[in-house]
Amino acid sequence: MIDLNKARTFVEVVNAGTVTQAAKNLFRTQQAVSHQLKVLEQELEVILFDRSAAKIVLTQDGHLLYEAFSKSVLLAENAVAQLKENKAQARGTIRIGVWQEQVYTYLPDLLGEFCALYPKIKFEFFIGSDQEQAQKLKDNEIDFAIMVSVADKNLYEAVPVFSRNMIPVASKQYLKQHGPINTLKDLLDKNLIDYPSEYAAFPVYFKKNCQGNYAEYAKKSAYITIKNDIGHLKFALKGLGVSIIFEDLLQDPSNNKNLVRLLPDTQFLKATVDLAYKKRQVMGYIQNEFLKFTSSSPLSNY
Repeated sequence: MIDLNKARTFVEVVNAGTVTQAAKNLFRTQQAVSHQLKVLEQELEVILFDRSAAKIVLTQDGHLLYEAFSKSVLLAENAVAQLKENKAQARGTIRIGVWQEQVYTYLPDLLGEFCALYPKIKFEFFIGSDQEQAQKLKDNEIDFAIMVSVADKNLYEAVPVFSRNMIPVASKQYLKQHGPINTLKDLLDKNLIDYPSEYAAFPVYFKKNCQGNYAEYAKKSAYITIKNDIGHLKFALKGLGVSIIFEDLLQDPSNNKNLVRLLPDTQFLKATVDLAYKKRQVMGYIQNEFLKFTSSSPLSNY
């Protein structure tokens, strides 16, 4: 199969009349263009140019190839132009279920990139828990759900779309009042801020780091339970306990100034979020484009 890029280069050289002008038109160096022509001749095992002539002169094989390539390149360029036009003119509404914090963390970057390609597509968001989103998907009230945990893998397809590291932190104020935390055991007599039981972070963190002695840690319950990520951050900043938060939140100077990352030698957690949708359903053009877009760069950090 012929590389379309080499075919376009060959056609441009013939149309431009010189390698120098073709290189300018293609925004490449003369060496790069000449190399592509040489490779093309080697691959086809033919001579395309009469190099004894002062100008670009095609051999008989070169003429045949130019006629074929020029049509193919034109068709390909027209197809690309049509594709771009379709994106720019695509209309409709995409309905997405999300957790509340995803509205101002993951989604702004995602939609900023997607809407630049599809400026006329609109969005509707439903904010709710994984269970509520799953029901909305089942009832066809939303097209996609951005979920932490996709329970029914028989009914829903799940595509990983982003992940973030999660680390234990406490405020300097809390550590001053309740003592330092130098080992995993030091957490057992501290106030823990955690998610509800189905998403609880500390049990997973303890299992990853307790080296098999989990029974002692399994008895530890959370002092404050809240499912909102920003709530975890705010409670930790207020000195109410130890929380497991997204690592990138420490990039904020005000957070980094007041919070201390705990037990840096332990294994951190990684929260992965999936884009879920119903299996065996017929999607529209814009839904398919959104799915392809979000699936093209999985596990990007936002």
